[in-house]
Amino acid sequence: MTMTDKLWPGITRRWGRDVPLTVLLVDDDPLLREVLSESLAERGHRVIACGDADECLRALPPPGERVLLMTDVAMPGRSGRALADEFRRRCPDQPVVFATGLPAESVTPLRDGEALLLKPFSMRDMVATVDRMAAA
Repeated sequence: MTMTDKLWPGITRRWGRDVPLTVLLVDDDPLLREVLSESLAERGHRVIACGDADECLRALPPPGERVLLMTDVAMPGRSGRALADEFRRRCPDQPVVFATGLPAESVTPLRDGEALLLKPFSMRDMVATVDRMAAA
């Protein structure tokens, strides 16, 4: 599997085993993005890591591919909620996992097919949430 990241332009990293799930990972923190990407890839998911919402929307996989969006809530530019709304418009019925360091009550209420991870979270909790949402 491959992971690309603006942090290493032109470099393709390969991890994981062949499973039909792509995780679009969006976080403006490059170190956190790298750690989360590695954990998801080690679990066997194809990871496309993006630093912002616009980059994520440009990286959407082709229609019909199973994809899960995992996004930070508070980012410069378009928020995680705005990204999720556009993602769900383009990829209906695909799951979304929000991650935030904000208090849970400050996050817009979750809709069907959405989950919330509160930072700091363990890699075990993150992987379990992604797996649960992917299986739903």
